[in-house]
Amino acid sequence: MNKIVVTTGYMGSGSSAMTDLLSEISSFNAPNKDFEYVFLHCPNGFFDLEAKLTTLNNANRSDEAIHEFVTMMKVLYSFPQSKYWIAGYKENISSNFLSYVDDFLMDIGAFEVNGTWYNQQKPNLAYDVKTFLWKVKRKLHCKNNRIPSNYKNMMLAFPSRDDYIVAAKKFLDKLYLDLGIESHNLIMDQLILPHNLHCIDDYFDERAYFYVVDRDPRDVFILNKYYWMQNPLPYPTDVKQFCKVYRSIRTMENKTDNERVFRIHFEDLIYNYDLFLKKLYSELHIEESSHINKGMMFNPSVSINNTQVFLKNRKYSEETKYIEEHLTEFLYRFPYEYIGKDEAF
Repeated sequence: MNKIVVTTGYMGSGSSAMTDLLSEISSFNAPNKDFEYVFLHCPNGFFDLEAKLTTLNNANRSDEAIHEFVTMMKVLYSFPQSKYWIAGYKENISSNFLSYVDDFLMDIGAFEVNGTWYNQQKPNLAYDVKTFLWKVKRKLHCKNNRIPSNYKNMMLAFPSRDDYIVAAKKFLDKLYLDLGIESHNLIMDQLILPHNLHCIDDYFDERAYFYVVDRDPRDVFILNKYYWMQNPLPYPTDVKQFCKVYRSIRTMENKTDNERVFRIHFEDLIYNYDLFLKKLYSELHIEESSHINKGMMFNPSVSINNTQVFLKNRKYSEETKYIEEHLTEFLYRFPYEYIGKDEAF
C-alpha cells in the first residue's frame, strides 16, 4: 500500500526542504515538486465549508458557503500557476478536479432553489434597477413578478458531519488516483497545516504520514525582515510584535497524538543529517538503498548557509537577544556556531 506523505510547517519554517529530501527516494514522487496543495485549508476551502455547513447552518449561511467554495475551487482550477502561484490545478492536479467538486457537492446533498432571502437581496445599482422595474410591474399587476435578486439560484446543503467527511475522503481518493498513488508514494506539500492536524483522523487513513517542520524563530524573523523583503511573510517586522504573534500562533495549535505525525526541525536535516535519515527510513518503512539520489535535491552543506543567519551581522544582535529572552522554548539548540560564507563581521 503506497503512502501519502504530507510535508507542512509554520510560515517560513522550511518544509520544502523535507519535500526535496523525500524526492530523492526512488519510491516517492512529488508530482509537482514544491507545489503547495491548499484546497483543504485555504479561505473558503473544504475545512471552511465543513465548519459553515455543520455548525449553526441555515439557508443564508449554506448558500453563501457553497457559492464561495465553488468560486474558490474554480479559481484554483482555472488560474495558471504563473499568474497565481497556489493555482493551476487543471495542469498540476487533475483536469477532472472541477467535476470531482461537483460530485462532492452531490454527495453532501447540495441542491439549488429558486427562492431568495435577504442575503441575496443586498442593495447595489443593479439591484436598485431591478427593484424599480419590479415596483412598476407590480403597479401594472403583471404576473410572475418575483422579488428581485442579485443572482439566479440559492444553493443549499444540510449534511451531517459524518456525511461531509465521507464525501471529502471520497474526493481525496479520486485526486490521489489521478496523481499516481497506485504506482508510487505521493509527497504533497502543505496539504494540511499544523493547526489542522487534529482533523487528520477524519480526513485521512493509515496511508497518510505527516512531517511538521519547525525552525528557529531567530532565523525566521531575521530572514523575513532583512532577506525576504521582496516577498515577506505576514509576520510583524517589529521584534516585540513578532514575539507576541509567533507565540500566539504556536500556542493556539490544537495538537494531535497521532503516531503518524512527526515533528522535526529544519536544522536537524542539516546538523544531524545522518541520524535524521536513519530515523526517516524507520518511520516510513523504507530501505536506505532506495535513497538513490542522496544529496541531489537537498544538500545539507548548502542549506547550512540558511541557518544561524542571526549571527551574520551585528545589527541583528539586539533583536536576536529579545527573541532569545521571549521565545526561549522555541529556540533550536545548535551543536556549534556557524556564520558561513556571508559573514559580515
